[in-house]
Amino acid sequence: MIKLQNVEKVYKSENGNVTALNDINLEFESSGMVFVVGRSGSGKTTLLNIIGSLDHIDNGEVSVTFPNEDEYNLSAASEKELDEYRNLHVGFVFQEYNLLKDWSIRDNILLPVRQQYTEGAEQEEEKILEQVLHETDLNIKPERKANELSGGQAQRVAIARAIVKNPEIILADEPTGNLDAETGRAIVGLLHNISRTGGSLVLMTTHNLHLLHEFPGQVY
Repeated sequence: MIKLQNVEKVYKSENGNVTALNDINLEFESSGMVFVVGRSGSGKTTLLNIIGSLDHIDNGEVSVTFPNEDEYNLSAASEKELDEYRNLHVGFVFQEYNLLKDWSIRDNILLPVRQQYTEGAEQEEEKILEQVLHETDLNIKPERKANELSGGQAQRVAIARAIVKNPEIILADEPTGNLDAETGRAIVGLLHNISRTGGSLVLMTTHNLHLLHEFPGQVY
């Protein structure tokens, strides 16, 4: 479960302060599909960045408890603890894909698991890659470079990278923003299926309200 209590986040600049989040109180269960909706500038990305520990809050508390009883107080954790939290428990999907363009599909997808190798894990790479390509319906050669992909293919690779380590939380920030309507629906359908069959909590920001009528989930 993710719990935010009285969370505030203010960005400071030379032109004045901008309040991104003000006294936010939310709870998210450990699995399922959750849509976070709102206009541009309403704090959706900031919310995901805080839950993913990519950003820090100014006031309040953010805590995460996993079914295996691992607990993290993100508002008081050390950088080492936050690194562990991101590495073991969270997968990220970005609007701009954030792939390493000169790397192969294989290397992009396997990067997260290579960062947490234990002895002998290299032997499992092909099995892991085959499984995640199947789960994301990626019927392309893993030796291809990321800069050769269409937008839809690139986003599927980004989702494959996010789920390859079996994270409990997947944070998807406007994953359809750069895609046409049909491809966007396919990507949301993929994320929705992952939330149902993989036992993960998928938190997705969007401004596309039409998606809410096609895919069941909680809406905030």
